[in-house]
Amino acid sequence: MADLFVGRRRELRESLDALAIPGEGAVRDIVGVRGVGKSSFLQRLADRARHLELPGREISVYTLDMRRHGLGVGFPPGDLGANASLDIVREVFATSRQLMGSLAGDARVFKGFRSLSQRLWREATMPASPAASVTIGKRASIGEAEIRVTQDDAAFRQHIRVLQSQLDDGFAEAWGEFAARRQVLITVDTFQLAADNELGQWFIRMAGRLRNTLTVLARTPSDVPLWREGTGVEPMELPFFSVDEVADYLRRRLGTSAPPGELAAITHDFTGGHPEGMNLVGNLIMNSGGAELRAAELRRMLDSLPGEGDQFWAGLVVEILHATRGDDLPGAVEAASAAGIFDARLLAELIDPENPREAEAGKIIARLSGLRMLHPVPAISGGPPDRFRLHEFIRQSVAFRLRASAPGEWRRLQSVVAQHYFRRLEKWEREPYGSYGAWYRFEDPDWQECKREWLRHSGLASDRSFVTRARFTLVFLEAFWWWGYYVSFPFMRGLLDDWARVSAGWARAQGAGPVPLGRGEDPDRLLPTVLAELIGDYPETHIKPRTSPWDAIRDNLIKVRVLCGLSPVGGLSPAARRLATAEEQATMIRADAFITLFLAHSRRFRDPEDPSAERFYEAALTAFRDLGDEWTTAWLVFERSDMALERRDLRVSGERLAEGAALVKQLASRTGEWDRELLANLHRTWADVCWLSDRPDMAARQYGRAVAHAYWFHGEPSAVDGEPHGPDQYTRQFYREMTLRAAERMAELAGRPARMERFVGEMLREIPRDATGIPAADLADATTSELRELLFPPEPTDDELLRVDTPFMERWSTLYLGRQDPLAGLEELIRIPLTE
Repeated sequence: MADLFVGRRRELRESLDALAIPGEGAVRDIVGVRGVGKSSFLQRLADRARHLELPGREISVYTLDMRRHGLGVGFPPGDLGANASLDIVREVFATSRQLMGSLAGDARVFKGFRSLSQRLWREATMPASPAASVTIGKRASIGEAEIRVTQDDAAFRQHIRVLQSQLDDGFAEAWGEFAARRQVLITVDTFQLAADNELGQWFIRMAGRLRNTLTVLARTPSDVPLWREGTGVEPMELPFFSVDEVADYLRRRLGTSAPPGELAAITHDFTGGHPEGMNLVGNLIMNSGGAELRAAELRRMLDSLPGEGDQFWAGLVVEILHATRGDDLPGAVEAASAAGIFDARLLAELIDPENPREAEAGKIIARLSGLRMLHPVPAISGGPPDRFRLHEFIRQSVAFRLRASAPGEWRRLQSVVAQHYFRRLEKWEREPYGSYGAWYRFEDPDWQECKREWLRHSGLASDRSFVTRARFTLVFLEAFWWWGYYVSFPFMRGLLDDWARVSAGWARAQGAGPVPLGRGEDPDRLLPTVLAELIGDYPETHIKPRTSPWDAIRDNLIKVRVLCGLSPVGGLSPAARRLATAEEQATMIRADAFITLFLAHSRRFRDPEDPSAERFYEAALTAFRDLGDEWTTAWLVFERSDMALERRDLRVSGERLAEGAALVKQLASRTGEWDRELLANLHRTWADVCWLSDRPDMAARQYGRAVAHAYWFHGEPSAVDGEPHGPDQYTRQFYREMTLRAAERMAELAGRPARMERFVGEMLREIPRDATGIPAADLADATTSELRELLFPPEPTDDELLRVDTPFMERWSTLYLGRQDPLAGLEELIRIPLTE
């Protein structure tokens, strides 16, 4: 196949010259409209760089696509710089650490950096001191009245910034050694996703610190000049092609010895030299006689096309398809533009929902691929590409014309896509709240994609309304409840990005201006802002300082209620009762239940003595019981027990623990599943009660059981397939905090060796560990960290996360054989009121 890359000689030469110069890092910023050839330029630059020969120096090339790697998605554009929220500072630390780790790979020179990265991550995810209001796990708190708040958001934000600086310094130092005898090129496509947020600003600063490295960014235009803070970013423009460059392209495309001057001049007249426009006209020529096509006929065909801009490009695509005598192709391309990503099955459903013919759709995909209109999309599981997408320039142009000229057809296609993903979701959601294990769907990449696609396309198929906002909010808050309010959950950032695209699609499709709400806000634009503020304000680690902006969190939750068609005080609004279907009302009621749950948090963590916290918890409990959600009900009963502990109401805490333990037993007997996280929290809370009521032996055994359950949490076999899963960031963080809590109790016994020895002995009866003795002398002067290392099975390293073929999981599997039945310990908790 002929090489169709033309032009860009000067831009390539200047970039390669810059790459060849040793010294400080250099950053180039390519800004260009859709279809100007940014991705093609980056690919050609990377290919040329790999073959560049520099005496005495190696060449290394890294390519990165922000969209494909999910980087920069969902970061609020204004949340950056000195005023960046704790949530964003923490998110940038986590994302940048992963990115630097991927660049470092397994190279020996980065060994020290990898150790530094693991140490700093531990410091970023553990409290600087135990003197803080602490929450353990998804939904639990340490709950001690003697714990004093010494850490607020500002202090913790500064702590993370210090760690970020150390991490950056460590990477820059290791990179300097790595690049001592080499020049490095890093290309970054779709950088517009990060250009105006904190991650993008960090990326630019860091790129400038990488010695002997040229970083080339490509993005669509925006109002954000990346060099505004003296970052040293050099702008680079990719101009449209000249007539001669168009002629050179057509000569290669048509395989002629001489440039087709007249055809090139006409192509340039109609496209202005726009690279992707030129490619489309080349396609038209190839399918209308090739080099034999008369110039007058080409002008006639282009003259007949309607409109300008996207209308013109979409008309050009249709003209190409007609030229191939593919009468079925224009409708297929319109369907593909509505779907975004598709496979043969989805395309067949879009073409004929009543009688989808997958084999015929596969043939259409092959023909469109032959016309260079599609590119493959990698499988979610990382396997070979199994899906397709129209080239973005074509997709957006065709979609724009379809929305404008046939809005009803556009919505119909969106509805078909939504139904397709709804059917795919059924295998996960036949009983979405019937068991603890069902919630693990939130961690399944296939479910995540199907859910996001269903939300996006069902939104585009409907009118903007409070029902659509409630449906979105429910998924968002469920993800927050399952994972995101304890450990950063990228899925939630993706949801916010999806909503922004849906609301933009409404604006384009309906030509509607902002919909007034209250003071004039557009509710569809306000919703993601409010939700982003909510997760930005909410301290997602186990540290829950009373000084966090709990009142702002409460106010935003009430705003979400109103945006979702709910009453400010809870329940359905009159409009929802009148306009929403029974199914829609059920969605809204569940969304309201989660809003109420987090309202309880906003009062409890601000002041556990606040009676409104109890009222919100009672309302949430009633709602989830009515919804038949046994698992969430059990968690809320536990949380109320923990809140009573925070108030030092030990009797009430014990009574509620017994109730929660009975619910857990009942749920396990029905489903055969054990929620190790909830079990650990129940035992830890009872341990705290026993400690505060001067029952150290009982406390020791309960802390031991809490640690044991936290350890089993790393790999508890799935109720679906019976196979252990590998540990992840969440389970490691939870185990770390449980072991820290137990070690802190032992540290409080320093100076009382007999009592410590008895405490340790009682605790170790419950903890999974190798049969090795520990001399009492080793414990007497040990720090909290040393106690954790001496007494508890080690936690997984970074390299052992999300894997089962590791030394950690080998040891876990061996110890798992000797695990104790959770039922015996649970029965003790159920009998608390009788034994207390």
